[in-house]
Amino acid sequence: MNDELMELYSLLEYAVRQLQCCQIVYCKPVEEKPVLLEFYEKQVDALLLRLEAARERPPQAGGGSV
Repeated sequence: MNDELMELYSLLEYAVRQLQCCQIVYCKPVEEKPVLLEFYEKQVDALLLRLEAARERPPQAGGGSV
């Protein structure tokens, strides 16, 4: 796995943990989503898209993982 994918997975793991914490805090039904919860949902979605794009890219020539 290359460095970019490892970094994205790490960021995604952190964002998911933060989202889960927010969901626990805001588990009561509310009319409007708290801004922080919405922020982490968007962050997770964006990271998933970046991961998908990075995985579809062909490996760079000459630059392999050790």
